[in-house]
Amino acid sequence: KERTFLPNGDDEQGGNLRVVVPAVSSPTSVMPAIQFGYAPILCEADEETWGLDIKDLRRICENGAPAIVLVAHVLGVSAKMKGIDELRKEFGFLLLEDARQAFGSSPIGKVDESLVTYSTSIGCQMSTIEGGFVTTNGDDAANVLRMLRDGGSTKDCSPAWQAALAKESAVDAFREKFTFYVPGFNVRNTDLAAHIGLSQMKRADAVALARRANHGLYLSKFAGSKHFTTQKRGAEGVEVASIGFGVLAASQAHRNKVDEALKAKGIETRPIGGWNMARQPFFGKTKRERPIADRIHDAGFQLPNHPGLTVEDVGYIAETVLAVKP
Repeated sequence: KERTFLPNGDDEQGGNLRVVVPAVSSPTSVMPAIQFGYAPILCEADEETWGLDIKDLRRICENGAPAIVLVAHVLGVSAKMKGIDELRKEFGFLLLEDARQAFGSSPIGKVDESLVTYSTSIGCQMSTIEGGFVTTNGDDAANVLRMLRDGGSTKDCSPAWQAALAKESAVDAFREKFTFYVPGFNVRNTDLAAHIGLSQMKRADAVALARRANHGLYLSKFAGSKHFTTQKRGAEGVEVASIGFGVLAASQAHRNKVDEALKAKGIETRPIGGWNMARQPFFGKTKRERPIADRIHDAGFQLPNHPGLTVEDVGYIAETVLAVKP
């Protein structure tokens, strides 16, 4: 299945339509680049955090600076943002952060004018049934996002932004609220979803603290294991409120044995996001090998993390896994 629907067909020949996306991520981190006609370039995974590998990102940038780089904070573990931000300053790309699995983790969204997306779909750390939100510390970006949300109009933008665009396009006061400056969307959530989300914000800090504690407990249980490797924090001071605890088995066969052992005890497990995007049928063929992403694809799995889990629950899950030999 060749990706002939992409500009120039090759994953590293898209010109100014080049968008770097993470090899290990969710399909929804990659598919929008395809749907909007960009040329997605898959970046290898970092061996510790499973986010973007900085060396591979530099290689891609030196081959032709991308317009956009999307970082995924895999399972809620922050990618190595310091090194990524240094490349942003050097090559001038727009930085997007996919934090759909990282609500309550830190540091997230600390890069100047980055756009950070969160999901509030069912199964995420906070749910409004469906939907999500975007955060940014850039005023211009915030105004553009408001325009895109509301069909391209400026009625939810700052007064200064409204006045500037109205003057530029010679729009009078009568037509101002019904003038559309960009091809936006007509995106509106429901009052029910808003009520559910706002009610959960009251306990968001407590939920994040519980997830952080569970993640730390898992790390202590797996410390020193001969047969399993865990996802690592990329730097000191990183707080992880993970959506699931990431583990690598010794092999794919070993991972399958773990899956059976967990099923036998009624414990849920699942892959690491969408695994290696290069091996998903929708993406098509790529020439470059990505050994870390392949390792995660073949041997990776995640364990439950939920604020309702007790210390005993986490211990029971970890012991079930650790008892499985290759």
